[in-house]
Amino acid sequence: MRSHPGADGSRTTHRELARKSAGLEQEIERRKIVEGKLRESEDALPGDLYLREHGHGHADCREDATICLVNAEYEKMFGLPPQGGWKGKTRWTSFCPMGTSAG
Repeated sequence: MRSHPGADGSRTTHRELARKSAGLEQEIERRKIVEGKLRESEDALPGDLYLREHGHGHADCREDATICLVNAEYEKMFGLPPQGGWKGKTRWTSFCPMGTSAG
């Protein structure tokens, strides 16, 4: 069985590497699931009530400009489907070119 030198000088076999790789893949999948649940919970925050009652188009975005929550007026303004399949996938910058402002 072949082995590879580790950072500490020890030897790691292919079987050990495969086991560690599988463990990392499971951890990545677990984190993706947790992140998805977190995004869903963010979308269900009480701010949703404010957005529904607000008469103007309004969107809440993450730091990377990804839209996570909008009201119906915003959907109408930009022609977004009301089912929200675009949430977490669309950035507000796709509607407003960089360097422009709404003010």
